[in-house]
Amino acid sequence: MSNKDKNDRISNPGYIAKWSNLFVNRWKISILLIIAIIIGGVFSAATLNREGFTEVNIPIGIVSTVMPGATSTDVEKKVTREIEEAVSPLEKVESVESFSSNSFSNVIVEFEFGADVDKKIQELKSAVSTASLPDEAEKPEIKQIAAGGVSMLINLIGDYKRAELNNYAEVVEKRIKDGVTGVGKVNIIGGSDFEIKIKVDLSKMNKQDITFTQIKEAIAAKNISIPGGSIKSEGKDLSIEVSHELNKIEDIKNIVIKQKVETPKVSAPTTSQNVTRQNNKSASSSANQSANQSQSQQTAGSAEPQASAAASQAVSMAQAKPKIKTIRLKDIAKVVRESNDEDVIQRAGYLRDGKAHSANSVTLEVRRKSDADTTVISKEVRDLLKDVFKDSEIPEDLDYEVVFEDANMVKRELGSLFQSGWQGLIIVFIILMIFVSFRSSLIISTVIPLVLLIVLLIFKLFDLTLNIITLFALILTLGIIVDNAIVMVEATLHHLNLGRKKFKAALAAVAEVGPAVFSATLTTIIVFIPMAFIGGVMGEFIKYIPYTVIAAIGASFFIAVTFIPLIAGRFVKPTQKSSEGRIKKEEEIKHWRLIDWYGSFMKKALNKTTFMILIAFVALGLLAFSLWIPATGKVKSVTFPDLDSEYLITKMDFAKGTSTKVQDRVIKEVEDQVVTIPNFINYSFIAPMGAMSGSGSGRTIYVGIGDPRDRDESSFDLAQELREKVKNIKGTAIRIEQESAGPPASEYPIFAQINGDDINKLKKAAIEAGEYLESLNDVSIVKNGIKGETEPQLRIKFDKNKMEDKNILPAQAAATVRGVFSSEEVSKIRPDNASESISLNLVAQKKFKDNQKDLEELKIATLDGKKVELKEVAEVSKVNELATINKYNGKRYINVKANLKEGADLKEIEGKLKDFFSESKLDEFDLNENAISFRGQMKMDMEAMDKILVMLVLALILVYTILVAQFNSFLQPFVIILAVPLALTGVFPGLWATGNVISFMSNVGVVALVGIVVNDAIIYIDYANQLHRKGNGFVESLVLAGQVRFKPILSTSLTTIGGIMPLALTSDFWSPIGTAVMSGLLFSTIGTLIVMPAVYTLLHNFNGVVNRLLGREEVAN
Repeated sequence: MSNKDKNDRISNPGYIAKWSNLFVNRWKISILLIIAIIIGGVFSAATLNREGFTEVNIPIGIVSTVMPGATSTDVEKKVTREIEEAVSPLEKVESVESFSSNSFSNVIVEFEFGADVDKKIQELKSAVSTASLPDEAEKPEIKQIAAGGVSMLINLIGDYKRAELNNYAEVVEKRIKDGVTGVGKVNIIGGSDFEIKIKVDLSKMNKQDITFTQIKEAIAAKNISIPGGSIKSEGKDLSIEVSHELNKIEDIKNIVIKQKVETPKVSAPTTSQNVTRQNNKSASSSANQSANQSQSQQTAGSAEPQASAAASQAVSMAQAKPKIKTIRLKDIAKVVRESNDEDVIQRAGYLRDGKAHSANSVTLEVRRKSDADTTVISKEVRDLLKDVFKDSEIPEDLDYEVVFEDANMVKRELGSLFQSGWQGLIIVFIILMIFVSFRSSLIISTVIPLVLLIVLLIFKLFDLTLNIITLFALILTLGIIVDNAIVMVEATLHHLNLGRKKFKAALAAVAEVGPAVFSATLTTIIVFIPMAFIGGVMGEFIKYIPYTVIAAIGASFFIAVTFIPLIAGRFVKPTQKSSEGRIKKEEEIKHWRLIDWYGSFMKKALNKTTFMILIAFVALGLLAFSLWIPATGKVKSVTFPDLDSEYLITKMDFAKGTSTKVQDRVIKEVEDQVVTIPNFINYSFIAPMGAMSGSGSGRTIYVGIGDPRDRDESSFDLAQELREKVKNIKGTAIRIEQESAGPPASEYPIFAQINGDDINKLKKAAIEAGEYLESLNDVSIVKNGIKGETEPQLRIKFDKNKMEDKNILPAQAAATVRGVFSSEEVSKIRPDNASESISLNLVAQKKFKDNQKDLEELKIATLDGKKVELKEVAEVSKVNELATINKYNGKRYINVKANLKEGADLKEIEGKLKDFFSESKLDEFDLNENAISFRGQMKMDMEAMDKILVMLVLALILVYTILVAQFNSFLQPFVIILAVPLALTGVFPGLWATGNVISFMSNVGVVALVGIVVNDAIIYIDYANQLHRKGNGFVESLVLAGQVRFKPILSTSLTTIGGIMPLALTSDFWSPIGTAVMSGLLFSTIGTLIVMPAVYTLLHNFNGVVNRLLGREEVAN
């Protein structure tokens, strides 16, 4: 056998080389497979749905129950507690939170992510049906939070009444529903549904001895439509319908509720009146009658006047007739047509001809289906709106304004990502050309489109969307997916230079580096697997990162061992040949003087113990410095950074009890300032004004400022300018916010929950915690849940024995009382023969809800047709009760919430609040250590950090386990894992130097680095082992491995950095993770080439000394 044949021979090729050999020898199958990938990928790219950030739908069910007339305490004891106990056996429940107030109970059940929501809602309904609720409580209503994202908000604006605006909104709503297939739901906000309200005056109703039941029965009798059978006429069946329907408000007002007979009251006449009557009698009376009358008067004497009066009164009573009095609905109630949210106001501001205008408005909220493309929906809705507003149904002076359009952000962010991707691709190609030949660069670059097409095909197969998260993950892997191909091509070139034939060289390269490439791929993938299963809001938000990275890295390995050997074997050429047709290894690595210098430096360093110790200590010092940066707050920490967005969010917090008039005045002042900021386009405001005085919750104005690419000032600058304009407005606390990336978060970033059974202890802790937060400079608004804690409430306590004695059903009594406290639908009508019916609702006028006297006199019908007053069967009393009783997972709580000033460090304030609730402070409040829990943004932050730490530790364990299996050693995997702390030496200095923040995404980048940075170390150590097995010395093997793998290690690191660099430099959201990966990888690469060999040599030498001292034979790795 010739030397050439021996050289071409591959000993022990392994499974990976055999796989490659299959596709090299059957190259036609490879060509067909590549064509199939291209066709499938292109089809997928054309048909994939696009969306913005990943839709995070929190699986929540809400159980609402009405118990008319019950105080918050009674509702909590008799309703809320029963429902909580009924739902407690349900599985996959994250939390159960309840709110009990006067007459109402709301229980919010949050399920774990991943649970089948529809199935869980059915289970919730079944569980609630088993609750033992009092007879006076109504049947609970169970609702599910709607899924599907909001695609558009459209304002209809004009000087019209709300009823008119609502009618026009209904026209537009129907056209959108019918004309756009991807729309799941269209809600009318601010217009709401209109209804006919019968507002009863309890005082008049009681005076007329009328009950709510009588009113309902009277309405039902006048508004009927029932089938009357059928008759045959001329051989055909004709249906008969008995119909008497109400269609006008006047008809409703005139409904007869009751008729009663009244006898006129008659008073006794006086003597003078009797004389007058006698004189007025007919002159035709007979003379005989006159004589007799005269005689009688003379004999009667003084008794005449009394007898005459009695006779006259008898005559008057005989002449009086009884009267029938008709009591109509209008006599005891007001009948009006209004929105079921009559206290909601809505205004919109907009620009026309350079001037700001304001008018009444109604907003249409367009929600897409979960599988719909938001950009397609946006275009179709806009096209449809143009047609709708040309129709005669819509008046010419009615305007519309699209105040929010998710598609704009999607197109902008996806466009930015695509642009960054192309720029990254160009940088990667340039780097490849620097490190390898132009021919090799082209071969390596073929991996990128093939991997992207495979990933898109996988997205299509698994019904995933092309969103901002998936596209970022593709860019993150842009420089990583070429790593395997780089190593394969470089190894192929190495074997070509050794004199092997083309395809034999390619297969020999696979046999040599295939196992190491497989391990490197596996370690990268294994790091991202835990990230896909972290669960919760954060897990749901970032799950597409591991999905995409795993698919891309897996595809890159598949291509590297399937197609690259075929392409490299065909097109790669050796760099130079000696006269013998071969190149020595020493000559191969001397292409760069840098490599020569590196080899000389490492040879000296690895032979001097003091030099190696110095290198180790320098690395340790850099790591300590890096960790010092976040520990001292040099880099600000946020969960997700704000974005330079298309709108500002102006939030106003009013004190509880602030009148509607004052709030409306303040809001108008804010609106007047909003329209003066640069780049103002429109604003939209909606608030339940009637609820304002009682709720104390915030009011929000959304201010449109246009696409960030079309203005000079950022939303951050405009927000600051608006803060200056509104800072002197009195009567409310105002904060200006921008759109925040990431999943839904709490309105208040600081949210502490104080749990316990003793309300006085909770109050004390909440008050002091609130005062402490108010003392901090960076805190703007503090709410401690104590102000307005109690309120006077009417308590109605039924006596079951008395009800039985009076022959009253509990349900009948409860239904009667409900009419006072809440609206009840009693019928439906079609006003003016409209196409759709609206509700006819019965409710007491608001002023009677707190009127004890009229409530006590409320009439209740008995089973035997009588009526009794409420006070005869129930005790009506006025008590001071908690306005709302809050419970979380069965425990009562009071919360302390706070908002922060612009630029405040959330992590710092969180830490101070945690320190406030020290062990000694809890003892002072007489609360146990579990009494304090954190929710909202604080809870999200803590959970995110816990999950990051778990992912990091799990990633390290999994990677180490794989490396132990590959290298059959405990020492070498430990040395390889050193690449991770070496990466950390660069992460935090990089964030600090670039002015970035430590965010959840930057922490994800740190976890990703575990799988990325070890790849270079694996390639390095694996090749050093091969050289050592061939007889080279330990230090010589490390030095030579470093020189031979210098270019592949440096090029793979730089391609990863280059791929993500454009995105890190241009995107506020992605900059933290991009910077973390780039700076970490840069430091890790330098450390892999210098620090790792030094530490490895120190450990190897130490191991040798120990073995010699113990008399054991040294084992070569």
